[in-house]
Amino acid sequence: MNTSKTAGNDDARDLERLRDELALQRQLIERLRRERENERAAVAHAVHDSIGQTLSAMKMQLHESGRNVALPEAMREQLHELEEHVDTLLVDARRIASALRPGVLDHFGLASALEAALDRFGREHNIDARLECQTRDGPRLPADVEVSLLRIVELALDNVAAHAGASSVSVTLDKSPDEATLVVRDDGRGFDVAALDPERALGLLDMRMRAEALGGTCRIESTPGQGTTLRVHVPAQ
Repeated sequence: MNTSKTAGNDDARDLERLRDELALQRQLIERLRRERENERAAVAHAVHDSIGQTLSAMKMQLHESGRNVALPEAMREQLHELEEHVDTLLVDARRIASALRPGVLDHFGLASALEAALDRFGREHNIDARLECQTRDGPRLPADVEVSLLRIVELALDNVAAHAGASSVSVTLDKSPDEATLVVRDDGRGFDVAALDPERALGLLDMRMRAEALGGTCRIESTPGQGTTLRVHVPAQ
């Protein structure tokens, strides 16, 4: 009797210890994720503000030099070619900076950042991608909430591009004083949620952990042949 009780106490302590370790691991993962977002923002600003401005200045100087009629025609053509190369580098620098941390998110908010992401996704994959948002006015969500919701949508769009075979995808963003709701729907081939392959399971786990780190939930609904719906609810404060 005493032996059984002691074993039960040991099992309870082991279970409590495991829960504490899991909670600590989640805190560590979230701290590392936030540090990574801060680093991405810092690099994005450096690329945009430093490299971008330098390339813009070079482009202007090359353009002005190329207009100098006193220069030989061959040299003017070389300057024009260099200007085109610098312009390509400038476009690439802006694209990299936006991928690291979209400036539109910091300056205009989540809805505008989602629109930009969906527009880019639709053009790159020839998919009808739209945002539905009825609550653009009012106070913005906390910065960490906006960043996490944007990353969740980016992950969801990656899954759509890689696995869904969809012709359209929609993102719905709704805000109340207490909660933000995000819904991502596609009309793709769908899948059996209970039989996920490891690659897709990791992506869904990442989305779920991002939502849970904010005190929210992330749920996926899908049926083969009937598309997929992702629902995220997080506190708005």
